[in-house]
Amino acid sequence: TERQLVTIWSEVLDIDANKIGIHSNFFELGGHSITVIKMISLCKEVALNLSVKDVFYQKTIYNLTKLCLDSSQRRFEFNLTTEISLPDEFDLVNEQKSKVFSNAILLTGATGFIGSHFLYELLCRSNAKIYCLIRAESTEDAILRIKTSLNKFHLHKNVNMKRVIPILGDLAQPLLGLKYEGFEFLAANIDTIYHNGAWVNHLYSYEVLKATNVGGTREVVRLAACKKTKPVHFFSTMSNTYLHTPISNEMFNARGLGYVLSKYVSEKIIELAGKQGLEVTVYRIGMISGSTKTGACNLADRISLLIKGIVSYSCAPNEEGLSQICASTLTPVDFLCQIIFALSLRHDSQGQIYHLSNPYAMKWSELLNSLESYGYVLDIVPLKVWQLRIREAIRDSKEASDEKLMSLYFKEDEKNTKSLPSNDNLERDIQTWLDILNVEYPIVDRSVLLRYLAYFVNTGFINNP
Repeated sequence: TERQLVTIWSEVLDIDANKIGIHSNFFELGGHSITVIKMISLCKEVALNLSVKDVFYQKTIYNLTKLCLDSSQRRFEFNLTTEISLPDEFDLVNEQKSKVFSNAILLTGATGFIGSHFLYELLCRSNAKIYCLIRAESTEDAILRIKTSLNKFHLHKNVNMKRVIPILGDLAQPLLGLKYEGFEFLAANIDTIYHNGAWVNHLYSYEVLKATNVGGTREVVRLAACKKTKPVHFFSTMSNTYLHTPISNEMFNARGLGYVLSKYVSEKIIELAGKQGLEVTVYRIGMISGSTKTGACNLADRISLLIKGIVSYSCAPNEEGLSQICASTLTPVDFLCQIIFALSLRHDSQGQIYHLSNPYAMKWSELLNSLESYGYVLDIVPLKVWQLRIREAIRDSKEASDEKLMSLYFKEDEKNTKSLPSNDNLERDIQTWLDILNVEYPIVDRSVLLRYLAYFVNTGFINNP
């Protein structure tokens, strides 16, 4: 078994087998989410019964070999009622309510794409102290991570970092990874919680993501009820709008549904806490694009990887093909954060579920024209022709971005379409809060797209034409 795993690791990691020891760490050797999936697939071919969770937690050939000797616990049984549960001893009786105006805020997920932009929004539009839950070795390391993220997205100017207080913790751990005294101190001193943190991975199973996404949400609810009740603003996903019950055990074990299900269960926990009297608000977020101001984009999201794939190989699907593989209802991240903050200040936001999806789809012709006006020469072809060309071009590629592109746009076992179905009630809901705030969704047009392309080029994500 050890020799089989060494051979598999050598293939998926593209390294000499002699450099792989039984105590080598898969991820320290260069492994990531795509290579984990490849490894599991090759293991199945030689009858090694391993799961993604096994690789993530065990990490070494020595530990994985021991697991292979006992394959009786490879499938997990889920009880939805058990999954959607509040923390033990959850009790709001006789609790003092937090003040309406927030002098202190807890933000989770502050170093991610949305989190960095929302932290910037809080710094610009409030005077509150902002506690940021961060996984880090030290306070200095945590501050550096926050500053690095703000700098990466061009958000570092004119911000008062003295108001940012890092809290060393972990969503995947009980009490958010804090000691009991630290947890109680945080509970007593914060007034509002913005829970944005999550492990975003569309390849991992629910079981792998559960501790961070579901367990983390449960601990956030525990914190919100401790000492004094605090409003919880939960960043969810538009996928929950279209996820139909009943949820089967097969869905929980399915590879591609783990993230969506973890957000579904998390949102249900938030909803359950709301029914018990906790002030909660849910923001279901759709497809996000870069900032209209700085052009800064998430280089790991669907639209960015699609553009990289088009530019790298000078070939693009036609408009019809693009509409089949990617939704074009893009919400710029700066607008998203402004809207969430504005809605969170409203007294009538309690118990609301806001759908934050742009009702105005970007025209794919705008993207193709923007690429060409920026200087890229593209061969525009039907979707299947594009997929065939790209598949041939990157067959032997070891680039993580190429592997991610393949995982997103070349799935053989499911329909390619990624556009959400039309929903008149949903569109009316979106328009209602737009009217309340007297704002309009920005249109992602050529001027915005050119700003995105400039960011891609300046960061080295794509080559200059």
